[in-house]
Amino acid sequence: MDEYCKISVDGVATREELAAALAESTGGKLDSSLPSSEIATSWATIDVVRNSDYEASRRNEWPDGFLFFPYFVEIYIGPGADLEGYRRNVGKLLQALWDRGLKAVAACDFEDQLPMRGGYKTRKW
Repeated sequence: MDEYCKISVDGVATREELAAALAESTGGKLDSSLPSSEIATSWATIDVVRNSDYEASRRNEWPDGFLFFPYFVEIYIGPGADLEGYRRNVGKLLQALWDRGLKAVAACDFEDQLPMRGGYKTRKW
């Protein structure tokens, strides 16, 4: 099973704003000097990327509008991190985005184990 996870996000003005929110939520270290903003945590590396498929007019289409959100977050399991803890932390991160009032939908092999099954087909976005 692939441990990579991608979360599409809407509701923030800039990539830097989203990266700062993620660093705060995870307690991770932010490096925004890269083309994507990267956050290093004890359990994962998190990249914040502008979505090249972003379309403002399509981002509210139900149920697949999340594919057109302006940003996505790529999450890669950290070296030595345990799978259960990694998945639990991805779920906490997704919940933290929702708690901030952001629209967020996860796409990964384990999305059915995440809160609200990753947010797809829910009204969380």
